[in-house]
Amino acid sequence: MHTIGALNIVPVWLEPDHLVSTARLLLEGHRVPALGIVSLDHQLVGWVTAHLLQNADPNQTLREFMSEAPEAISLDLPIREAATVFVDREADFLPVIKDDKYYGVITARSLIGKLRESWDPMTSLPWSDVLREWGIQQLKNGVEIAIIFIDLNQFGKFNKTYGHVIGDRVLQKVASHLRDHCDPSTDVVVRYGGDEFAIGSIREREQVVRLAEAIRGNGAGLTIPEIDIPIEFSVGIYGGRRTKVRENIHEPANVDNLVNLASQDCLANKQAEVPSYLSDNPDEDPLEATEVVVQNPVALPRADFPVIETIQTDSDPQSLSYVVLRTVTGLHVGVGIRMGRTVADSIASATAKALEKAYPGSSIQVTDLKSVTAGSTELITIETTVKRDGYEREVVAEVESNDDLPNSVASAVISAFFAE
Repeated sequence: MHTIGALNIVPVWLEPDHLVSTARLLLEGHRVPALGIVSLDHQLVGWVTAHLLQNADPNQTLREFMSEAPEAISLDLPIREAATVFVDREADFLPVIKDDKYYGVITARSLIGKLRESWDPMTSLPWSDVLREWGIQQLKNGVEIAIIFIDLNQFGKFNKTYGHVIGDRVLQKVASHLRDHCDPSTDVVVRYGGDEFAIGSIREREQVVRLAEAIRGNGAGLTIPEIDIPIEFSVGIYGGRRTKVRENIHEPANVDNLVNLASQDCLANKQAEVPSYLSDNPDEDPLEATEVVVQNPVALPRADFPVIETIQTDSDPQSLSYVVLRTVTGLHVGVGIRMGRTVADSIASATAKALEKAYPGSSIQVTDLKSVTAGSTELITIETTVKRDGYEREVVAEVESNDDLPNSVASAVISAFFAE
């Protein structure tokens, strides 16, 4: 979270020998509730308000009317801590200092406005800057922290199929689920962004693992009243292992690193998971996936091998792509990490992984993928290196692109894999 330095503070002040008329002009012109009165070395020696100057002669000096100022707060104070000070003192406005010198005045109203920016009104959870601030403070106090990272599976499909109102309710349900499992004395829960959440904890590592397991286990089958599709999510953990106090560390960088590593662990776990609604009855997918039978210019020597579904989690260039294939042995899911690549490249990678899972000992590497226009027809051309049935060979496959580019790309990869 930001410090109060992020607030709109007007750096204005006067000295004891300035006139009342000058103070009135500044109070009205800058619309501040009070003016700090400073000494020659810029130390706060008092302040005046419009009320104190109400009956004053305009030509009198402020020295005769200024009152003792309340204890000032530092410009570096985190906003949430500043809010606590306001509550404790029952103050409407307070003086601010920077490097022990007077800086200006902040009001409770401006503080509340800034607090709202760090709070997600939809889930009633704070945003990620609160987690970062909390983590920095814990490390400064010599307390070890752990991060649990939570990422919803297939959230983009909820929004696409049912609309953002249902998507919002899904997020609210998950937020409530996380709050129910956390203890404010040891944990802080935030909405990290989009469909991601994070928990910071000062519990022992074993307890953090149990917390993550409880979140996952008790979240199995989580639903909202409007639809009966389970809300599923992946979880990653990092931190909480160190037993010795860190020395000479940069706390913000350490917190950022812990969150990043927990996110990577979550991503790795997500790749290994198959959404339950895709594993039981693929012909009755509650998210209305369309089964696409591959049409290839290259004949498949095996039985029918349809692409059940291709999914992009969202338009984010760092998101995931899924390809779900069905064989006589069951469903096989491949995951492609976009990492700035195109959706087509990500789908090709995911299809290759799904094929390798379906046929252990085989492999397919996509070396080039492009779209070529031939007259009025658009073709997906793919170059690959395929290892199958004990042989390795270079294979080029082409399929006619349909209105669904991801499925066209998946079809091309399958064509190459089965080419004789």
